[in-house]
Amino acid sequence: MTLLVNTPSNVTTNLNKVYISLLIAMLMGVFHTGFTIKDNPSNLLLLIFFIITSIVLVICIRQQYLINQNQFLLSMIEHHAEAITMIKKVKHKLTNDHVKELANKMLDYKYAQIDEMKKYIDK
Repeated sequence: MTLLVNTPSNVTTNLNKVYISLLIAMLMGVFHTGFTIKDNPSNLLLLIFFIITSIVLVICIRQQYLINQNQFLLSMIEHHAEAITMIKKVKHKLTNDHVKELANKMLDYKYAQIDEMKKYIDK
């Protein structure tokens, strides 16, 4: 999630990131209220809220709810930008020549895909 993006210009704001961020917050709420429920039984409603909201967010992510063409492209640009960083960071560690060749091909292809996707985003 953005930490591996190769350049700041490939960092996007997209609904998938919102879903994931909210899911992380809800899961933190589940764990926090779950661990403190013995001390404060009134937290049961809050725990139920966190659990239900987490389930709804997982469904939204898995079904790509409200993800239109622009949201798809924004998400994929970041995804490919992260792949570029990963390839660059591990290329020198690769020992199999076929995997090295694959990584080089992927690197070229990812740059081209990002450029192409940026052309189709409604601005």
